Amino acid sequence: MSQQGKPISTTTSGSSRARTPRTGNKIPKERFRIIAVDAVGLPTSPRKILSRFRSICGVIGRQKFSILQDDIKLVPAAEKDIAWLTFKESFDYPAEHEDYLRRAAFKVWEEFHAKKLTPESRARSEAYRLLQTRNQHPHRLGTAGYAGKEEEWQREDEEAEESCTPLVFGDIPHPRARNWARARYQKNDDGTIFMPNAEDQRVYEATKELVVEQQVSQEACSQRREDDLLTKALGNKEHYGRTRGVGSSVPWKYGFPDYAWQYKKRTSNKAEKDARLEAKIRASIRAELTSEFDEKLKSMRAKIRQEIREEQQNP
Repeated sequence: MSQQGKPISTTTSGSSRARTPRTGNKIPKERFRIIAVDAVGLPTSPRKILSRFRSICGVIGRQKFSILQDDIKLVPAAEKDIAWLTFKESFDYPAEHEDYLRRAAFKVWEEFHAKKLTPESRARSEAYRLLQTRNQHPHRLGTAGYAGKEEEWQREDEEAEESCTPLVFGDIPHPRARNWARARYQKNDDGTIFMPNAEDQRVYEATKELVVEQQVSQEACSQRREDDLLTKALGNKEHYGRTRGVGSSVPWKYGFPDYAWQYKKRTSNKAEKDARLEAKIRASIRAELTSEFDEKLKSMRAKIRQEIREEQQNP
């Protein structure tokens, strides 16, 4: 990769024509087909479907939900159902993906709400803005994020292999670290690539050094999430609820599948819940029967003792 380079400059036209005022997004009249979704419910195929998904979900949220409602969990079920019917007018998708897509759609609404004008949302939006100013490694992915680039990057790799040219960041064999780098590079006019951000370049160099160390030690992968290649190169801990190099809404459960043994199990499936409920019911019934049996046994003992005393008194 080229170590030096300047960002491609852009120029503006000298036309004095006034810019057309920007209007709010609208729901397109055509329908879109979702072929595949990721682990958290965001569409991944076909290409660019994710940006359509986010845009349409934002419009539906603005039209169907009260902007005063801070928490999507508090929105009445009837309103959610109406919004979902509107969503289905714009998208076709495999039936087995519906639950995932629905959860992801309402998550997009929450993100949309954070940008709006209520005092609470303004404060939240300002907090996000301040966090963004502290971000030393802004990506260049657009609103579609990493998921929106998967197909494009896969096609680039296939074309590079067919033409026997080096892969972009092929010196990083770890997918998460490589994705992180691909989200932050630019191309020179001659086709070489570079990191316009010095901090990104530093992380890239640190990543390459760690790859070499790992190869020398013949360690296939780190044994703990805290020692993951990209995490060590960045020099700070992973943030809850997101996975760098994978997606801002992808939790560790899906972003770090190799370290699943480290995660605390916070949820249970229906079968486990049913089993626990059945065990509680059995224990309750057993306790009740035991109590009744003890009472009857006590009564019978008292009765027998009384009969014995009467027989002794009247031989």
